[in-house]
Amino acid sequence: MTAPDDWREPLLTWAKTHAERLGLASDRIAITRVVNPTGWHANVSCTIADDVTQFHAKLSREPAELRKLLAVSDRLTSHYRMPPILAWIDLGDLAGILMPSIPSQPAPESLIPAVMELADRLHSDADLANALPQDERPASFRDAFLNTWTERFTTDLDELESSDSVPPFVTATTMAWMRREISRLAALTEVAAFDAQPTTAIHGDLQLANVLMEPTGRWWLVDWDDLDYGDPAADLATLLAPLIARDEPVEAWLGTRAADFLCRFALHRRAVLLDLVIDSLADWADADRVPEAAGSIRQAKRTAHERGLVVYKKHYAT
Repeated sequence: MTAPDDWREPLLTWAKTHAERLGLASDRIAITRVVNPTGWHANVSCTIADDVTQFHAKLSREPAELRKLLAVSDRLTSHYRMPPILAWIDLGDLAGILMPSIPSQPAPESLIPAVMELADRLHSDADLANALPQDERPASFRDAFLNTWTERFTTDLDELESSDSVPPFVTATTMAWMRREISRLAALTEVAAFDAQPTTAIHGDLQLANVLMEPTGRWWLVDWDDLDYGDPAADLATLLAPLIARDEPVEAWLGTRAADFLCRFALHRRAVLLDLVIDSLADWADADRVPEAAGSIRQAKRTAHERGLVVYKKHYAT
């Protein structure tokens, strides 16, 4: 269901209160919700603008992740191309961050090596990792995998079935097959490469769609909400997802890596494909959140699901 718009008036009041500091004309402020049809989040995203200046606000009813991000934002902006956080917004039930609104275009795949280089620096940044809450660190790479993928897949399928939203083109046989694949992936983590505890920070959603490129060529990395301890292999598999989905080889992109990393990457690569199969169905079911584009979103998500099935079963016939 679409989140209620009970945030608009409080946010408008907040913006008018801070208009002078933000350089906004308080009598001409407009708030416009931003909907991302490629993925769904509990957050409210919107622009706050007058006739000249525009900002991007991201709010949540559970803002703990955004607050954690605020604590390390200076380092992420100076070292890892995160747009600066300009203000913390507290509306009571909702809270979040205000950032610049960046005119941008889709990042080309030619940018992947630069993003991968940034990710490698992020993954080796001990100071940043030490600044994260220690009690949130997964006990092992296995736990990190299960928390990232297994929980997501299971939740998606549970919600589809409990809300009677399973798409009509998905058979009961396919639903049962997806459940079995989730269990298979979990079982495949029972190897030594997944035993160690993660010690590094990862972005947590390092997809190319989260790279904003300005017309000048300058680029930014956004959506750091999932910053946490985790497996660098998960970040790189997510970044390479467009190539994986097209069934293109990706090993050459990785360069020289430790054997344990390559073992974990292989399973994260498999999970990326299963995510294409399962998450596309969740997005298909949620398409009514954007009524004016529901038809085109559903067609795109069905195509993605079916393409993912073909590639997945080609490599992992079960």
